[in-house]
This record gives sequence, C-alpha cells and structure tokens, in this order.
Amino acid sequence: MNREDHESIVLYLYSMGFSIFTSTSGKGKKFSQALGLIHKTDKSDSFMLARYGAAQNEHIHLWKPDNAKIRDIKTLIRRLSALEKDCLREHNQLEASEISDAHDRV
Repeated sequence: MNREDHESIVLYLYSMGFSIFTSTSGKGKKFSQALGLIHKTDKSDSFMLARYGAAQNEHIHLWKPDNAKIRDIKTLIRRLSALEKDCLREHNQLEASEISDAHDRV
C-alpha cells in the first residue's frame, strides 16, 4: 500500500470517529517474533496486531491529522520528488543511449 492510500484510509477512519494508532511494521514484526508466531497468515496477523495494540495501551499515542495546508504541502513535495526521480531516470537513459550510439529515434 502506498503512502497516499494509507493516508486516505486513515483520514477517512478518523473522520468517521475512529481512534487511530499507527506503528511501524518493524515493531509489529518484532512483537510477533517475541510471541513466537512463526506462520504468517491473516488470522495470526490479526491476532498479533490485537495483542500488540493491547500491549501498547500505556504508551499509546493516538494519531491526529495535520491540517489541510500541511497535507497539501506534503503531497506537493512527494509529487516533486517523484518528478525529480523521473527526470533523473530519463536523463540517465538518454546518456546511456548516447554512449551506446543508439539510433537517433531512441
């Protein structure tokens, strides 16, 4: 799931009145290993996530969205970064075609 999809889902759930707790996948994985869960299935993942959430009860920090202007700026920054990567990739491909003496149409 990409970042935009994740943010859209979290914003929707938040707007519907849900309390949102987010964590990194690495922390969840380490917790799962500590529980000794070896087989990764949807059922074991849901069990582990429920246990992980319950264990975090004392240290929980609920997610709150940034204001709309900050979200817009973050979206624009992500888009700019993607365009810069695209531009660099195209530049590298052009340079490689010039070095390899590829056909002019390439």
